Amino acid sequence: MSPTEVLVPCLDIGAGTQTATIRDARTKKPVRLSGVKKLVLVDRRACVSLRVISEERGQALVRVSDNVFAWVVPHVTER
Repeated sequence: MSPTEVLVPCLDIGAGTQTATIRDARTKKPVRLSGVKKLVLVDRRACVSLRVISEERGQALVRVSDNVFAWVVPHVTER
């Protein structure tokens, strides 16, 4: 089974710093990502590509960093 990636809409992106901010779907708090490698423009909105660990009720659990995880609502799913 190949890993699934999702595109998650960004609240903010750091120009030249490889950072982005997304919103956790369950806590509604912003989560800062560093080392962002793939940024995609979808419907005039910047989205970051993240690997899915688990899916539940239209939300996806993604790893943000070594010990940080977030539940997100994906914009588009790539398979």
